[in-house]
Amino acid sequence: MATTLNPERFTVIGLSKYEACAYLALLGHDDSTAVEVADRASVPRQRIYDVLATLRDKPVSGTVRLDVE
Repeated sequence: MATTLNPERFTVIGLSKYEACAYLALLGHDDSTAVEVADRASVPRQRIYDVLATLRDKPVSGTVRLDVE
């Protein structure tokens, strides 16, 4: 049985909706640009750098590489 990863489930561990969507958009896409992540995650482009920066500091960020500067 396939399990759908719902971003809302990640709010239980302290992620915002945008952070959860960005995290899911990064899974399996190691070399994504911020714009690509924003588009896949449906996060506004003007917010994606802030979202990725805060996501980098969360415990789940160890499972994906985030180079945000």
